[in-house]
Amino acid sequence: MVLVTLEVELKEGEEEPKAHLDEGEHIEVRVTPLKDLYRHLQAYEELGYVVDIYAHHFAAGIEIAKRIGIEF
Repeated sequence: MVLVTLEVELKEGEEEPKAHLDEGEHIEVRVTPLKDLYRHLQAYEELGYVVDIYAHHFAAGIEIAKRIGIEF
């Protein structure tokens, strides 16, 4: 598994680029505010998906920061 993040800045009215997937690849784009990331990943785990450990730890760090008063 490979986790990649990519930010594309589009001009007003410009269409979002289309992905060119390799055979067997499946990519779904999910836009989630950072403040909700941990909750969303937990929901995927409850559905039986395996969440990337790095994404999980990143989201857990944000959740801990929120609990001690750091806003996102």
